[in-house]
Amino acid sequence: MAGMDVMKLRLYAWQEECLELWLKNGCRGIVNVVTGAGKTALAAAAIGRVAGAGPLRVKIVVPKTFLVRQWSRALMEYLHVPREDIGVYSGTRKNAPAKRVMIYVVNTARHSLARHILEDLSSSRPVLLIADECHHYGTAENSRIFDFYPWRLAGQPGADRHAPAALAASATPVYTLGLSATPDCEHYEDVLIPCLGREIYRFSFGRALNAGIINRFAVFYICLRFDFNEQEAYDEITDNIGKALFKLGRLAPGMGMGSSPHFFRELRRVAAAGGEPSQLARAVLLLTYQRKGVVCRAASRARCVSSLLRLVRRDAKVIIFGERIEAADEVYRDINAIFPNEAGVYHSGVHRSVGESALKRFEDGGIRILVSCRTLDEGLSVTGADVGIILSSTNSSRQRIQRLGRVLRKKAGGGPAYFYYLYVDGTTEETDIFRDSAIGLERQVSFIDLNYDGASGEFSNPYYSRLAGPVISRALGSWGAAAVGELLRNLKKGLVTCDWWLGEEECAEKARNARGRAERNYYAAMLHLIRERDLGVNGSCKTMQGDC
Repeated sequence: MAGMDVMKLRLYAWQEECLELWLKNGCRGIVNVVTGAGKTALAAAAIGRVAGAGPLRVKIVVPKTFLVRQWSRALMEYLHVPREDIGVYSGTRKNAPAKRVMIYVVNTARHSLARHILEDLSSSRPVLLIADECHHYGTAENSRIFDFYPWRLAGQPGADRHAPAALAASATPVYTLGLSATPDCEHYEDVLIPCLGREIYRFSFGRALNAGIINRFAVFYICLRFDFNEQEAYDEITDNIGKALFKLGRLAPGMGMGSSPHFFRELRRVAAAGGEPSQLARAVLLLTYQRKGVVCRAASRARCVSSLLRLVRRDAKVIIFGERIEAADEVYRDINAIFPNEAGVYHSGVHRSVGESALKRFEDGGIRILVSCRTLDEGLSVTGADVGIILSSTNSSRQRIQRLGRVLRKKAGGGPAYFYYLYVDGTTEETDIFRDSAIGLERQVSFIDLNYDGASGEFSNPYYSRLAGPVISRALGSWGAAAVGELLRNLKKGLVTCDWWLGEEECAEKARNARGRAERNYYAAMLHLIRERDLGVNGSCKTMQGDC
């Protein structure tokens, strides 16, 4: 395909290995790769490898509109595809599908992509279909993008008019590449595998960390508490849920109890069935939603985020993930008051132009803090993001993995990425998300528990306090007031980082290379903690988990 230069595209070893397997599999298959490891570059290389197979047409399907811009930039950067050769098919923006490369948003693609592919095939033009975030495309509606396959057309209304094209297409190849960090989904076996091919390659968190492709990271579990009124509301709803479940259990004894996804699927089934059990099941679902609302709206969340942002580096790029729009908006208002013109908001509750402007400014460095809800859980490619703050838990393991991936991309300097997960003590919120994503990676991934006092705005950790106590005592005995005040400020900052777990020489080098006095003083404070730690005063700690 003229105009595509893949020779300058430098690939990681895993990408080369994966690409060879894809080629050997007839240029078909699904690739399960951790976010941030380079799946877009892999797809670009795949395009380059099959571009010589004739007048190739490339069709890329994405789940969200903002991904169109990212893919367009990647094609121009990696393959030097001229802008005029890239078409878009989304909403009101519909280029003629004759472009060499077409990027479709799935909401529009489900009504047109199969027809466009059949037109290409009937003209003997081979097609490469790239399904980005392919786990979206197994549903009844979205799977219509695969209706160019004759066997899928066979039993459908209107298939007769496509039959000649399907017949003509039989000798013209369709290459497929599915991409996702979490490809397993509903209809994976009966839709995705038949249409895209089987999973041919998996590149996990562990492999990406060991290869130095994604950032090492630390997760801070921050324990919050309700105020009096919130606790009362939570307890009352919980009591009502218990009463409704007791009655429901007597009417539907085989349903069981619990909080697993299976239990809630069964609850929704009973709710739709009719009769008295249906009324009780609907009541439980409503009460559960209301209780989740109390948890998500806990006042300490917004206060905690504000306290955190006062302590993390001022040049850090931060993504804040919320579950409810109202909670995200409250956090955004607080941040904007503290750091005016440094934050933006992106979720379904703001006008599309406002959200996309905030997203672009974040990507381009115009703002450093982005507050979002589930809109950004997938697909956002952010280079240099340092910090992720999870406002509240999600029941979806896919969302957790995708949120991790948003800030794990390798960046200059090689510092760790930080995730701060907020949860309310004594509620249904999980207290240890992400640990299952890092099994076997204990030497590279740190887990640290913190408590947050909403009244004082202070964070604490028992082990950190044991280390800091002697350091502060010695300073009070021999330092001036200004120096002690600087030490205390830096100890507060250090608590929400992993710098106190550096080696002594590494920390000393950071102090020597500091960009100014404030940074030098910070690393000097960390050195005091490190020496205290290495001396084993007040007991030793070999792990970052629990109280450490």
